[in-house]
Amino acid sequence: QLFAFFNNVPEQGLIRSDNPPPLIEVPTERQRRNLARLQAVEKQAVAAFEPVHERLKPQIQAWERSAPQSLPLPPDGAVLQESFTDPKLVRIGTVVEPAAGVRGQAAKFDATQHFEAGLQGFITDAPWTIGLWLNAEGSLSCPLSLIEPTGDRRGIEVIWQKGRVQVNLVHRWGADAIEAATVEALPGGAWHQVVITYDGSRKARGLRVFFDGVATTLEVRRDSLQGSLANREPLRIGRRDANLGFYGMIDELRILPQAVDPAAVLGWHRGELLRGILEKPEDRRSHGEEENLLDDFIAHQADAATRRARQDLLAARQAERRLREAIPTTLVMQEMEKPRTAHVLERGRYDKPGEAVQPGVPTAV
Repeated sequence: QLFAFFNNVPEQGLIRSDNPPPLIEVPTERQRRNLARLQAVEKQAVAAFEPVHERLKPQIQAWERSAPQSLPLPPDGAVLQESFTDPKLVRIGTVVEPAAGVRGQAAKFDATQHFEAGLQGFITDAPWTIGLWLNAEGSLSCPLSLIEPTGDRRGIEVIWQKGRVQVNLVHRWGADAIEAATVEALPGGAWHQVVITYDGSRKARGLRVFFDGVATTLEVRRDSLQGSLANREPLRIGRRDANLGFYGMIDELRILPQAVDPAAVLGWHRGELLRGILEKPEDRRSHGEEENLLDDFIAHQADAATRRARQDLLAARQAERRLREAIPTTLVMQEMEKPRTAHVLERGRYDKPGEAVQPGVPTAV
């Protein structure tokens, strides 16, 4: 009976920042008035943009056919380029599951497996760039490291911590190192590109992290690096050491022996994102992917009036979204039927012998 109860609630047994359904919003009177006002503004913006969008559709279809040839390409000269379609890396641990990636197939990790690779031509103390797409789960894990697992822990590691990305450049842990984390946080459960550049200066100001092509703000926790980062460890994808594996998916990993400039990082993100969408059949694209194509076309191909109409709509949506995020929610308990003697477990539900379980009808335990 206890198993049946917990098997029918939308909980995952994890600490979360939001309430699981079913729930309702409980706005104040002022929030309710503001929400009604913002919804009216959004409705007007949608009505103004719809005819503009209809006129754009033939142009967008023509642009989609030619866009792959004109989109920016990733930087040249990578010492490692891995798309996980056919990994050329050494696998350690359990089987790595394939999953739908940003472009083609990605690798899915659950902290019981990782890849290892040597890096020919990569000098840790010289300028370099690491770029990869992450779809992370959980609150703490390591998508990538080139670091000693014990001792001084010399090397490079990238840590995912509740959506924030921490980069540690270490000669001797806790004393001779750069430790910095992004102030901004990425949501888990969605694809985002993370690019890290380092100019070889041994100073935190020479380290930069980009989310989806945009530079983040770094909180520098230690800036005392004097020694070398060089070590004899392999690059580990999906693990730091025995106690910190990665949960989630990784795709389109590139490591380059130069610090890529911000304009190139932005183009890198745009090119990979849009190519990944355009390579899919239209009937397999998500609503969000179609929105990405539309926004890019308007930003780079449309006239000023069209850009203003789209910007008005996006601003209205964002204002409503921000208000809704500020409105507290509370759990709602479903009304339960009168208790009945439980005898048989069927798909996690108990019921009387011989009586069909009614889908969607809450049953008391």
